[in-house]
Parts: sequence; structure tokens; C-alpha cells
Amino acid sequence: MKSQGDQWVLRHMNFDQHNHPPTPNPFSLQPHVSRRPGFAEATTVAKTHRGILTYSESKEVLKKMGLTIDPNRYYNLARKEQSYSLSPHEEALMLLHYLESRNVHVVVDEQYVLDKRGDKKDRVINCIVWWTSAQIQMARRFVSDMLAQTDATFNTNEKRLLLQCFIGIDNTNSTFEFLQAFSTAESARNIRFILQVLQDYYFYDCPGFAVLAGDFGSGLSAGFAQKAAEDTREVEKQLAHKGKQNQLENVPDELQLDDYPLPTARPEYEPDSQTIIVDTDWVRAVEPTVVTINQEKAILQFCTWHGAEAIKRRLITKGYTKERRDNINNLIWEWIKAPDFDTLEEARDKLIFSLNNSDKEYLVGWYQPKEPQFCHAYTRQYRNLGVHATQRVEGNHFLLTANLHKNLKVSDAVFRICNRLESLIEDYEQRLSRSRISEPRLIDTTFFQRVLRRVTHYCLELCGSELLKAKELYDIELSGGEKDNDNNEFDPEFGCQQLCELPLRYRLPCKHWMLYFYRKNEPIPANLFHPRWLIDGPAILHKPWQIRLDNIDFTMGGNTITEEAEYTGDRSLGAGRQLIIDTTMAMVEKHQNLPPGEKESFALAFKKMSDTLATNQEQKLERLKAIPRRLPDAIVQPKVTFVPGRKRALTGREAAELQEKEQARERRRAQITAEKQAKNDARQDEAAAVRSQLLDAVAAEYVASQDAESHNISSDSDSDEFVDIDVLITQSQARSQAPIQAPIQAPIQPTTSSSRPIRACKPTAKQASQNRRVIEKEDKRLARLTRKPKTVDTTQLDDFELPFRSSQ
Repeated sequence: MKSQGDQWVLRHMNFDQHNHPPTPNPFSLQPHVSRRPGFAEATTVAKTHRGILTYSESKEVLKKMGLTIDPNRYYNLARKEQSYSLSPHEEALMLLHYLESRNVHVVVDEQYVLDKRGDKKDRVINCIVWWTSAQIQMARRFVSDMLAQTDATFNTNEKRLLLQCFIGIDNTNSTFEFLQAFSTAESARNIRFILQVLQDYYFYDCPGFAVLAGDFGSGLSAGFAQKAAEDTREVEKQLAHKGKQNQLENVPDELQLDDYPLPTARPEYEPDSQTIIVDTDWVRAVEPTVVTINQEKAILQFCTWHGAEAIKRRLITKGYTKERRDNINNLIWEWIKAPDFDTLEEARDKLIFSLNNSDKEYLVGWYQPKEPQFCHAYTRQYRNLGVHATQRVEGNHFLLTANLHKNLKVSDAVFRICNRLESLIEDYEQRLSRSRISEPRLIDTTFFQRVLRRVTHYCLELCGSELLKAKELYDIELSGGEKDNDNNEFDPEFGCQQLCELPLRYRLPCKHWMLYFYRKNEPIPANLFHPRWLIDGPAILHKPWQIRLDNIDFTMGGNTITEEAEYTGDRSLGAGRQLIIDTTMAMVEKHQNLPPGEKESFALAFKKMSDTLATNQEQKLERLKAIPRRLPDAIVQPKVTFVPGRKRALTGREAAELQEKEQARERRRAQITAEKQAKNDARQDEAAAVRSQLLDAVAAEYVASQDAESHNISSDSDSDEFVDIDVLITQSQARSQAPIQAPIQAPIQPTTSSSRPIRACKPTAKQASQNRRVIEKEDKRLARLTRKPKTVDTTQLDDFELPFRSSQ
């Protein structure tokens, strides 16, 4: 085969030159695989699958396109691309260029590294935050004035940087990510930086999140409180600039300085959290509610599971028994899940009485002040969309990190996350399509006729159960039963005053609102539903929303998040270029509206400000060129416990339980070893006692025989016969084992001055073993003598001579 342009020419060859016939399909040979038709196209398509699909999934896709690729070549595609190595400076520069080229917003928090003399020698990135315009749009509609959750995960890159993720909940009850960050630690500095990013780029003209749900990490608590303190100082500066510094009586009560969690002192108890704890962080343990720069309240809510696990871990380390811990665990959850304040106090008292004195002080001093942040009696009144734990963000980690691993470069990890975020709007529209074209089956279509196909199915399901309660109250009133006094006092001008969950947590009408319209036989209006629940609702609300009869009905016009309106609310479009244009146009309009005599000075001031900004930027670029930024070194992970078959490390409570089980096994092993040693010692003692009895019996028999023989021997005889005591012992054992002979009783003989009594000493384990071996050896020797008795010579051929025969 020979290639000539785009054609292949088959040449005839002599069979004498080969030891095998030519292959019918030369493309099946390994050297010609790259020359197969469609190989280049298959490689190009497979590159887009690499890192996202497995080989089996990519093979099925290529098969439908009439293409094929072998597994080795498929998996080597990424290896060839990653064969080069980048320095930390080059990788950081490439990462920033890539994100800006894809219209992805990115900001970094960097820090100088000083040498011994205090000079700047390096610039290290501590936190990288990136997001897309679609994420801004989703967050401004569904997170503003509602719930945001955050948590960090690890083992997603080779630098071991933590992946901090912020998620929200849309109107279909689905989770979406609206911000990601790679940070060196979950410290107060990084949390404060991320919150500042949300304020500057997300909620600059609208309310921020009303509730931030997270774990019990001290970094999150300290960063949240420090950011609130900074906002307080900013508000004070603004008031002072306006000449209202001395008019503090006009400031709302929630803006007073004493209500803010300022860094006055450290807490009495250290937090029991499994997240990374920074020693320089401080935690405010009393006030969960702070006020942001927009003068809106924000609440830091803790995860109930993390709180319960921290208490359980302490019980394990303090030596509580398993039965007692099980009883206390039930009391813990009764305390956390108490529906009202009276039940909460009763459950707390039961829990405190069941603990030791030291643990009572721990619970009262550390967790009781935090009750408004994780107990259901308090959190059921927050705008948290029914969330009590961080299970949503924990579950989202599995999807977000599906294609990430601990050997992946930081830049590659960011690329893969960005690829996943490309279809954020499309996925939301697909989830929303069901609510557009259908209606729920089990719903009162007459009562909800004004909101059908205008709000989502999930919203109607929440309101459907409340309508049933309203109908039950109405049936009781018609039957002449006891009336609901609370509902009789209901006034639509003030709304529900009974702390119902739907108005507080979801911004939806409760049973009192529904009963008000059900009595009048009118369908409930759509303006009582928060605009976030509308299918075609507004993109943003600039002020907090409350349930009132005079609210604007947004169902009259369509304003949804579509591809055409993707960049709505993104004032940093084009890496901030649009922001500069809008600011300049605003200054031009301001210049035109100035009175005579002020325009020239305003233009000159604007020019000086622009020159100063440009000069500062030039100096910053020079410093950046002298000391370029780089990615941080690989983070040394804290010592955590892993078990086979599990991807994540054990929590504090699980590690404590594992250590407790291991200690129990060690105690059991020691007990079994001690029991075996005791049994062995008992057997040795028994063998030693038997041998001592035998020795006493042999000695007594020997003394008795010597006394009997002394009467038959003359007094002038000097002969002395040797007696083998081992033979006597063997004979004594044989007599003791005889079936018809009674047990040997050592006779008590009077001792003479010539013979001393033999003292029975308890032998050691080594001596007992040696004695046993000696006895067994002697038994074998006697057994051989018994099998071969001494023969008696009875021959009668003494005088008979046999003829001599030589062996030769």
C-alpha cells in the first residue's frame, strides 16, 4: 500500500520475499491504525469526551457516528496533553487568561511572603473565586432575601486546596451552584473575602441572602461576624460623611454597635468541628443575627447534624458507656427537634440532668447560647426554605467532584467545573417545562385557578396541604364546633401573626390567608406568592418582599431567565468593560445636569481621579511584573482517619467510636490472654502438686524399706547399695495407676536424726516443664526395657563342636 495524495495504490509483491501472505485489510495492523479513514475525526471527538465520559460511554457515542478508537489511545489523549509541566507562576497566569477568555469572572486574594529581613520575596494566591453570568442571574433571583448554603470539600486537586461551594435552591426545589472558590483553608480571611465578592458582584443593588447555612466551623462563624463588623463601620462612615454622625437616634435599633459581633473576647469553649480551625479566628457565641451594608438582616444557621455529632463525640471521649450514650443521643435529638420553646426548655433540662457535672457546664456554656442557630424552635421561623442541615451542599459535592481527583492540576479542575456550569440555564428551563405544560392532579383547581401554570408544581404542593387545614377549620365552624380564635382575629392588612411556617420560611400564604379567601368563595390571588415561585417571575427584587394584598402582580408580564436575558444584572460584563462604560455615561449625564460654574471643576476632578487610578494601576502592574503571583504550595492535610472502602475521612464522632471499639478489642484480647495464662498456671500447679505427692510417697517408701532392712543386716557390715530414685518413682507411678490398687497414701513415719523430711517446693514453670520432659524420657526408657526382657541362657550345646567354616 502506498499513499498518493488522497488515494491508496495497491502494489503487487512477490510471495518469495515474505514468509506469510499479505493481510487482506492492511488497516488492521498496528502501524497503520492512524491511517484508518475517520481516525482523525474519532480522535478529535474523543478529546472532548476525555475527563467527562468513560471509555465505554465514549465508545457508544463514537459507534453511533461510525467511528472507533481503542481504549489505550483514548486514555492516552489526556496523558499527552498533560505531559508538559508548568511552574506555579505559569499555571496561575494560564488559569486567569483561560477564565477571562471564556467570559468567566474571576478574582483572587493574594498575600506577600516576607523573608527574614521583612522584604517581599513572593506573592501567593490564597483564594481563587470564579463564577459565570448565569450563576449571577440565578443567585439574584433565588438567593436574594432567601437561603444560601456553603461547605468545603477536599481531594479535588494536587495542591490539596479546599473547594468552597455556595449553593441555592430554585423554585423547583432543585439545588444549583452560584459560586465556587479554591482556598488554602476555611479561615475567617477567606470567608470574609468571598462574602465581599458576593456583595460587590451579586447583591450590589438588592438584598443579599437572609440565611447562610453552614457547619460549626469557627472560620465560617468568625468570617461572617467580621464581615458584619466591617459593614457596620462602613455604615458609620457613610453617616459621618453625610453630616449625620451626631444623629444616632435616627439609626434603626439593629444598626447599633452593641448588636454586632465585634471581636471582644474569645469563647470559653473551643468548637467541636471537623473542619479546619484557624487559631486566630474568634467566634461570637450569642448573637446569630447581623446587619449587612444594605441594612438587611442576615442569619448564620448551623447544621443540626454537625452539632449533634460534636456532642456525641464529647460523650465518647468522656467515657460514657454505650447504653448511657444511646439514651443521651435520643435526648439530644429531642432537644434539637423541639417544635416550640416550652418543649425546648423541657428537653434541654432532661438532657442536662442526664450528663455529668463537667459536661453540664460545657452544654450550658457553649451550645445553649447557640440554640437560635440550630434548634428547630428557632430555625423554623427563618427564611431557610425548610432547611435544617447541610445535606444539600454535601450531596452537591458528589456531583461537582465527579470528574475531579487528588492528582488533578488546579487549572484542569477549574476547567472541568466550568464545563459543568455551561448548561445551568438550560437545565433549569428543562426542570421548569413540566410546570408550564401540566397541572398537579391532587390540587383544588378552583381555588388555585389564578396561579395554575403560573407557579411551579412544588409551590402548589406546599400550598395544597395548607388548604386542607383551612378547609378543616371551615368545616368546624360550619358544624357549630369550637371556632379558631386565632383565625377570627386574622386581619389581611397585618397578615398572619401566628408564626406559621409557610409565610416565614417560604414566603407563601398559610392556612389563615387561604381560609380568608375560602370563606369568601374567591380564588387566592397570585400577588400573595413570592415572585421567586413564579414561572415567569422578575429577575430581581430591589427591596424585601412581604405578603400583602397590595403587592404587584408579576404574572401579567413575562420576565424569566432565558438565554437572551442571560447577562441581566451582570454589571461586570466583558471583564468590567461594560461597568466602565456605564460609569462614564453616568458621569457625563451628571456633568450635563450641573448648574453653571460647576461643570469645569467637576470635569477636572473626574480627570484627576482617572489619572490617579491609572497611575496606581501602572504601579500595581510593575509590582506584579517584579513579583508575579503564583499558586500556593501543596497543602499538608490534617491528620484524619480513613478506613478501607470509603472515599471520605471519618468524622470526629466516627473516629472516636472506632477508637473506642479498638480499645474494647484490646481489653478483650488482654482478658483472653490472662484467662489462658491462668489456666496454664493452674495446670502447672496441679502437675507440680502431683509430682510433690509422688516424691513424698517415694521418700516414705524408701525410708520404710531402709528401716526394715536394717534389722536383717549385721552391725559390722560396711556394704552400701546404690538406689536409683527415678526407678522408684516409676514404680510408684505404676502402682498408683494400677486399677486394683488403692491410691498411694504417704505414710507418716517418724523421722530420725539421720534422715531429714523432704520439703515439697512449688517448681517454676520452666522447672515443671523440665521435670515433665525428664519423666517422659524415663517412661520411654522403661518401656523399651519392658519390651526387651533379659533372656536366660538354656543351651545344651556347650560340649558340641561345630566344624569351622570360613566366610571366604
